[in-house]
Amino acid sequence: MENLDELFSELDLGNMKRYARYIHACCPFHPDSHPSFFIYPDKYFCSSCGARGNTSTLLNRLKTGKTVSTRVSSEYIYNPWKNWLKHRTLDEICRLAYKNLPSAYLRGRGIPEEAQQRLRLGVLENWVVVPIYKNNLLAGAVARSIVPNSTLRYVIPAGQDPNLLYVPDWVRIETANEVFVIFGIIDAISLYLYGYATISTTTGLRTTSYCFSNIRKPIYIIPDAGEEMAAQKLASNLDWRGKVLRFPYPPGTKDINDVLIKRPQLLLSIKDMTNGK
Repeated sequence: MENLDELFSELDLGNMKRYARYIHACCPFHPDSHPSFFIYPDKYFCSSCGARGNTSTLLNRLKTGKTVSTRVSSEYIYNPWKNWLKHRTLDEICRLAYKNLPSAYLRGRGIPEEAQQRLRLGVLENWVVVPIYKNNLLAGAVARSIVPNSTLRYVIPAGQDPNLLYVPDWVRIETANEVFVIFGIIDAISLYLYGYATISTTTGLRTTSYCFSNIRKPIYIIPDAGEEMAAQKLASNLDWRGKVLRFPYPPGTKDINDVLIKRPQLLLSIKDMTNGK
């Protein structure tokens, strides 16, 4: 694992800034006038073009001038925010998307029209637009692809803090005895519908314990099937607060939204799986 101070001194990227947990810079893999590249001690990713990989490999490749393998598919490169933000502000985009409700896609995912409106979700082109509020102010947004079998799922505007969290209801977070963290916004909304205090990361598994520094209560991480190692790593970095809740996914399901659609009654049992019965 690299030291961020050493990385900062050795990397040569445009508009590079050093923060406590990461480095923010212009992406070396595409023309990037608005910094969208995030470098952590062990990994890097670009919120605009989708480049991602191991930080040590990135550093070695940049030093030697070799081509870096970024694992970017043609589908992954497209980020709708780039075009949307050319013509409108973030607030205008969210308002425009909201006018396109109700969403048949969200209804099919088990999210009723009333909840779509309450959370001010929206649809623009082939994307669900999810606004992120903090202190009743728009702090960011996430777009979720609704194209079937899409490998590109969640994307954020270039330059948005990757540690920003999506919280359907901050009052629940403040008043609940425990909170539940999920690595997907649709899954977090699914659990929110059953009365739980839920949080979702906005960059999937790529998150740090720093995001949760202000939450001083038990934090139960519910991974999708196959995400257990990432959940355990995050939980261990949360000290006494972090706990992994291994949900017994029935056959034919792999995440909380699948359960909402196929076996919704099972979501009622989550409370009984914690110490806060």
